[in-house]
Amino acid sequence: MWKKIWQLLKPYKVFISISLMISICITALNAAIPILQQRVIDAGILKSDAKIVVILSSIIVILVVFREGITYLNQKLQISMNLRFIRNMQIAVLKHALKLRQNYLKDDGILKIINDADYNIQTISRITGSDFFSIILQIFTVVGVAIGLFLIEWKLALLVMITIPCRFIISKSLEKAVARSAQFAIFANRELHKWENDVYTSGAVNEIKLWNLYGKKANEYEKLLKNRDETTKKVNLTMCKQNLYGNGFQGIFLNLLYIVTAYMIWGNELTIGGLLTFLTYSNMLVQPVGLIATIKLIINQIKPALASYEEFLEMEEEEGENYPPLLPKENFELIFNNVSFSYGEKSILKGANFKLKCGEKVAIVGENGSGKSTLINLILRFINPCQGKICIDSNNIQTVGLESYRNIIAVVTQFPYLFQGSISDNITMFGKSKISINELEEETLLEFINKLPEKFNTVVGPDSGNISGGEKQKIALFRALEKGDGKIIVLDEATSNYDQLSEKLFQNRIKKIKNKLVLLVTHREELLKSVDKILFIKNGEVFVFDNFEKYELFLGGKRYGDNF
Repeated sequence: MWKKIWQLLKPYKVFISISLMISICITALNAAIPILQQRVIDAGILKSDAKIVVILSSIIVILVVFREGITYLNQKLQISMNLRFIRNMQIAVLKHALKLRQNYLKDDGILKIINDADYNIQTISRITGSDFFSIILQIFTVVGVAIGLFLIEWKLALLVMITIPCRFIISKSLEKAVARSAQFAIFANRELHKWENDVYTSGAVNEIKLWNLYGKKANEYEKLLKNRDETTKKVNLTMCKQNLYGNGFQGIFLNLLYIVTAYMIWGNELTIGGLLTFLTYSNMLVQPVGLIATIKLIINQIKPALASYEEFLEMEEEEGENYPPLLPKENFELIFNNVSFSYGEKSILKGANFKLKCGEKVAIVGENGSGKSTLINLILRFINPCQGKICIDSNNIQTVGLESYRNIIAVVTQFPYLFQGSISDNITMFGKSKISINELEEETLLEFINKLPEKFNTVVGPDSGNISGGEKQKIALFRALEKGDGKIIVLDEATSNYDQLSEKLFQNRIKKIKNKLVLLVTHREELLKSVDKILFIKNGEVFVFDNFEKYELFLGGKRYGDNF
């Protein structure tokens, strides 16, 4: 466990070293001030020596001001380290989550995955908090203060030392309860994040509105929040018990010392200044001992969070990050060689064999559930073939760099996603494309933009209400067309929200595309008549036709969508 913690803290060793040095100075000052206070009382006040009182009090004031100054500096340093620790882990979580295999995202959703990981980060980040961070310093403090106590009065020091094992026994008795409560808290937060991932989407919100499910969803949410709060309360109350029992026991014990020390003062075995110094040192001993005992409970709280975080890191990323880049030829070919794919025992594609050439426009058709999306996802490398291989010329796409491969692909879906930003930003993907806005203003399909008050500077986003679904598809179309390295353009029902005129303009625009492979998932007859090839998927088999007439003949003269 400690080895794992050190691996997390290793990048911050400079922070830790500086903070420890400052903390040692603070400890030395804390130890020196009570001794000077004893001298003020015994050598100054009780002996009526004003000079000693003034000099020593002035020194104490200077030391206190200096101590508070470097304490503030140390806390500022620790807060900065804690925030940087959390920030770096959250960035690492985002990078890992975005690269996860598609099956993880399909099962849980990226929002739930990231929220689960973020909850674990908040728990793990306690190792960079002030309590945990100063544990090594507190060990030195305990040793130094213990020596000071024995120097003042060894018999009293022995009595005080009895409280230390008692404090650890109290902490030990609560360890399992903390670990158990922390594990329950993780489960409760996972369930909450799963619910949020299911509800906090525009599609789900619309269904809730249409079915008047406000009360039902509010009740579900309340139940999940209560469960989360109950598990969190158990963790916090267990930590409180440790402090209450430990501090209560030590408080009672230290106050009973007044009886013993009173007799020692009356017997001239202890001075009043010595008593005050002894009590100060005793409190200085109690505080770090309590903290060290609390650290054990914090560790038991962190353990399940760290285990859950490691599970997240073990989720497999998409392959290909360190593979050689793909450099396709100018007249490349996309080849499916005996490609099969199954979801569990359900076979979707069976030994698909076909070859598509750069410059061709290819339609992909089939009934719902026939495998069109699977075929596209295989090309996009969201999923991998169960058998066979997909190649760009002689390069198996599974053995080339993923980023370089996806650089050559541009996609327009039925429900395209627009990022929060201007229309211009969305078309150029925030500067990734060098297309001129002046050129886009001449595009007939984008005439609607010039009618907007801010034109290409109009701000849009995922749920923009100021543009229609068809207009979003047009923006996404030109985003795909203007992708600098785009050699393969995938149009997945990309005209589903178009009117008749827009469809005609779309067809004309697609005809202008040169030196690219265009894949259209569609059932529109006009588009099927204009393509170079048709891939028809039925019962897992892919049939290839080089014109619409042959495709019609294959269907027995019936239009696509009829029973056959």
